[in-house]
Amino acid sequence: MKKKLPLILVALLVIGGGIFAFTKSKSKPTATDEPSKKKRIEEPTNIIAVADRPYMRILPHSDGHNLNLEVVEVKKDADSVEYELEYQAGSLLQGAFGQLSIDSLPATKKILLGSCSAGGACTYHDDVQG
Repeated sequence: MKKKLPLILVALLVIGGGIFAFTKSKSKPTATDEPSKKKRIEEPTNIIAVADRPYMRILPHSDGHNLNLEVVEVKKDADSVEYELEYQAGSLLQGAFGQLSIDSLPATKKILLGSCSAGGACTYHDDVQG
């Protein structure tokens, strides 16, 4: 009987530990609880009145790799305009941004839909939309 007593104690400890671990895992809150919703910050767009907005045109080149951004008329006194252009290239959102001097109107800027390295090699975006 004395030889079996340590085995019985070890078995009871293992069973007790298993029951303890099982009950602790059941009492934890599940991960399916509704997560807190983050507020999306939306910046205002078109805050300039229509009568005060500049008149601009975007003209595509026949090669499909470039656009001309043309500022035709500016209603307010300005030396330059900043632009930001977003477009969809396949499944990726791409963009172009910069500044255009408007010393004389119409002012035109050629915008590449892609990128060029310092060595002169260019990669063009495919399936451009928007």
